[in-house]
Amino acid sequence: MLVDFPLPSAWQMVLRFWFCLPSEMMFTSVFSDAMMSFISAPIWEWVMMAVISSLVWAVFIHLAYRRKELGLLLFPYAMMSVLGARYFAAHHEGIILGFFIMMLCVLCRNRPLSMDDVPSWMKALGARASAHMSECDRALVINAGKCVGVLLLGISVYWNVYACVTDVLYPYSQARALSSLIERGNLQNERMMSGWTRLEATKEERQKWEGAYCGGGDKCIDFTTWYPADLIVANPYFSKNLISNSQDGSSYLLWYQPAGQAKKDLETWKNEEEPALYFTLYQPFYFKDLGYNRADYIEVRYVHLVRPWKDQYKASTCSVYMRRDVYRKVFHKEAPKGMVVDIS
Repeated sequence: MLVDFPLPSAWQMVLRFWFCLPSEMMFTSVFSDAMMSFISAPIWEWVMMAVISSLVWAVFIHLAYRRKELGLLLFPYAMMSVLGARYFAAHHEGIILGFFIMMLCVLCRNRPLSMDDVPSWMKALGARASAHMSECDRALVINAGKCVGVLLLGISVYWNVYACVTDVLYPYSQARALSSLIERGNLQNERMMSGWTRLEATKEERQKWEGAYCGGGDKCIDFTTWYPADLIVANPYFSKNLISNSQDGSSYLLWYQPAGQAKKDLETWKNEEEPALYFTLYQPFYFKDLGYNRADYIEVRYVHLVRPWKDQYKASTCSVYMRRDVYRKVFHKEAPKGMVVDIS
């Protein structure tokens, strides 16, 4: 990846696996839904995650040691922390939760949890405290402990309720709205094009990519096989691939760039007609480099999305550049004189 800021070191990423993810899987909501290497947080939140994660590890290591399963707990997790150091994203946290649930099942398969699993020093401390309490106080402490347990488990229940309510009230994906827009104008046989990814790159960065090419000069790299998701998610609603500029007719996102592909693609696209729908975040080169006239298009904002993440959410607007004559076909009226129209 080419980014404008230094990524955490491999050791920092491994430490995030061990001292952040056990907390984030069930109890805290510090990370947003992004690549874990891109996430930053105040120091007190790192400390909070480290403390909670350490408590999780203390419980599981104690149980695994007593049941002679310590290797099964630590070795696979260590392998995950190394393999996922660069490519782990926050939405992969369920893998970590699944791992700990699996370990709990393994640890209890022959012997369920019981008071025998409580460390002796905790029993002694509890007995000493209990000796100075009345029966009523002991019952109060026990009920308070149960309430704390319910509250801790209730965190993830709350996240699920929040996500369900948000999914009911707002669209999560643009797929249905876009497919309706295409069907409304019977556009499935029209040419639809996705923009591509152009990243700024130094000479050294360009040399790392065999066949790197920049249609705008020598200070960038065009990744023409990396295109936005709009047409990808709308594809299942139709019997044909909607992406006219996908490599080899693929209907999914390719996370690789064959050598020489960008130069070949850009030269080919220059000789093709302006698409009816053009999906891209606007930057002038998307039109200029292919000889398209920006004035021929109007930006149509067709849906507002709300994507929940635990107790957070991200709101965004999806838009498409629609040729003005196509706009007339879809909406049976002339396109507004402005550059943008919101139909969402």
